[in-house]
Amino acid sequence: MKNYIIIPGSASTPYDNWYQSVYEGLKEKGYDAIVLFMPQNENHNYKAWERVLMAYKKAGIIGRNTTFICHDVSGVFVARFVAKTKTSVCGVVAVSPFNSIFGMEGDDLNKTFISNYKLVEKAKNYVKFFHIIKSNNDPFVSDEEAERFEKALDAKTKVVENGGYFSSKDGYEKFDEILRLIDNINEIV
Repeated sequence: MKNYIIIPGSASTPYDNWYQSVYEGLKEKGYDAIVLFMPQNENHNYKAWERVLMAYKKAGIIGRNTTFICHDVSGVFVARFVAKTKTSVCGVVAVSPFNSIFGMEGDDLNKTFISNYKLVEKAKNYVKFFHIIKSNNDPFVSDEEAERFEKALDAKTKVVENGGYFSSKDGYEKFDEILRLIDNINEIV
């Protein structure tokens, strides 16, 4: 059975932004879904997050029927995880993904997640589909950064007008576009 794992972005909890709304929408459609509470503060780093996913993988929850829904740095985290651990999954939907340090507050939190694009590209060998959702007015992730991510993963991209960073501050308590995208993907995968 298909299952969905939602991974919040940097310094976020499962109760921030649109994560619970998408979780509830997936459950209403009859899918298995979870929103992970990833380690924060001094444990906000790649190794700590990797341990969380390894536990789910060993429990048989992550596998060929899994689709990850990621926000911000969790997009590159998942790409790096599947490439490094050679974990085959169904798909990745990455919202405002990036793989760069921006020279601003928050870089210290995200620096351990940033990866060599050669490793990120290897994720293509283990993932059936990659979709990126980006905004035409994202205050953090430039078009160039999103395009680099898209190119590395041969991802399909959906551009949302005036979506900002897809946070609660940008009006994203709900994110119905993700649910529609999942429905469309499920028709072909």
